[in-house]
Amino acid sequence: MIEIVDETAFLQAPAGRAVAGRGFVYGAIAVAQDLLFFTLLRGAPDATDLEALARLWEVECKPPAHLSIFDAKDLAAVDAAAFSALGVVLTALYPRVHVSRQALVRPPGMMGALVAGHQYLVAPPYPIQLFESRAEALVWLGCPGEILDGVELGADELLVRLRARLEGDLSSSLADIAAELGVSERSLQRRLGAAQTSFMRELAAAQIRRATRLLDETGRKLSDIAGEVGLSSAGALIELFRRHTGLTPQQWRDRLRSS
Repeated sequence: MIEIVDETAFLQAPAGRAVAGRGFVYGAIAVAQDLLFFTLLRGAPDATDLEALARLWEVECKPPAHLSIFDAKDLAAVDAAAFSALGVVLTALYPRVHVSRQALVRPPGMMGALVAGHQYLVAPPYPIQLFESRAEALVWLGCPGEILDGVELGADELLVRLRARLEGDLSSSLADIAAELGVSERSLQRRLGAAQTSFMRELAAAQIRRATRLLDETGRKLSDIAGEVGLSSAGALIELFRRHTGLTPQQWRDRLRSS
C-alpha cells in the first residue's frame, strides 16, 4: 500500500510513499532488492505541477541506483511553455540521477509523439525503453506488471469514478455525478478539493482529452469537435485549448503533421 504524504515527508523517507498533485502522482516502492520510482501523469499538468515534480525528482540524485517508470499514458495536454521548461530541468537533472534504467509509457496521438521525441532531445545517460502499456513497462523493468495498480491520481475512489463517468459522458453535471456516486454535491466538492482538483478542472481535462483524440484522428471541423465535447462553439474550443495547452486546435494539428 502506498501512503500519500506531503513533499517534506516524502523527501525524508520516499519508500512506500507518494505525493499526489492535481495532474500527477510521484512516489517510490520497494521491489525485491530494488527501489522503483514512478511518475504518473494525467490530464493537463500545469506549471505548478511541473515545478513540484522538479523539486521531487531531486531525491533520485541520491545513491544507490534505482529503477524508474515515467507513465504519461493518461496525459491529455501540457502547457507548451511548461513543457519547454521541463526539458531544461531534465537536461540539468540527468547527469546527476542514479537511475539504472527507465521505462517510458507514451500516450496516444500527438502527445505520444511529443513525449517519445523528448527523450532524444534531452538524451538521458541510461537505458530507456518506450511502451504502450504500464504493465509491459513494469515487466521490462523486472517488476510485477500489477505493482502500481490502484495508485491513482488524488488517491480517492470517488475521483477515479468521476473521471470514468466524464470519459463516457461529458454532459454530466456535478449534481448528476454526485447522485450517481451516492454523495452530496458538497461532499464531492470537498473530496475533489482534498485531491487538489475541482469538478470544472476534471471536466476541462476530459474535454481536452476527447478533443485531442478527434484532432489527431479525424479531419472534422472545429465547430463539430466543440459540439462533441460539450462546448457551444469553435471559439469556446479555441479558448479552452489555448488555456490548457498554450496552442490553438489548428496549431495542435499542424504540430502533429510536422511530427
